[in-house]
Amino acid sequence: LTNLLHNVRHQTLVLAGSDDIMLPLSCSRYLATRIPSASLTVIEEAAHSVQVDQPERFVQEILAFLCKGDEEPS
Repeated sequence: LTNLLHNVRHQTLVLAGSDDIMLPLSCSRYLATRIPSASLTVIEEAAHSVQVDQPERFVQEILAFLCKGDEEPS
């Protein structure tokens, strides 16, 4: 399916744990470079279960991503 990543047309957040051995950071980087509107966020001191290892940071990043573009223009 990786040959179809370029077809994703929505803003995409790729979250990765810096210590993830199940899905190496290189895989997350690959996804982020192949999806046109993707951004990659690496969460330090987190493994594969980022939401368990760093729950506050996980929520912060998700909220920031979801609220991006909601700010009033200055």
